[in-house]
Amino acid sequence: MALWLCLYRSEAHSWREDEIELGCELTARIWTRLERLRTEEALCESQRFLRSSLDALSGHIAALDESGNILEVNEAWRRFADENQLTVRDYGVGSSYLQDCEKTLPQESEAPAYARGIEDVIAGRQSYFEIKKETNELYIQRGQPARYPLDFEHGK
Repeated sequence: MALWLCLYRSEAHSWREDEIELGCELTARIWTRLERLRTEEALCESQRFLRSSLDALSGHIAALDESGNILEVNEAWRRFADENQLTVRDYGVGSSYLQDCEKTLPQESEAPAYARGIEDVIAGRQSYFEIKKETNELYIQRGQPARYPLDFEHGK
């Protein structure tokens, strides 16, 4: 795709070199801004698709980064939090999932194994981790296996 900038003067004019350079620079800046706008729109569309895909899943989903921070949660997660009067800011988005688990799960529970399992998946030592818990905590779906299939560029 090309961008053409047309400059018009009502009377005859010989363009100086600095005017031509200015026109070229202006064209480049406009082109860069247009490309940035296209990229931002594509990113927004991708985020909308991700959100609708996550929200279509019935399980309580929290997407984690390679450090264990919550990047995104789905509608089922938010609904579960609301139904159980859990007052986690932004449903935990931006917080450390593992630290939040340590704070909310009793130490005599399987919390250490739970955290280790998630850490092993994040580190690429396991392809998934699964544990069945009977609890009412935000971080584990009641009576359902908590399963963590992840891929953080480990080639797995």
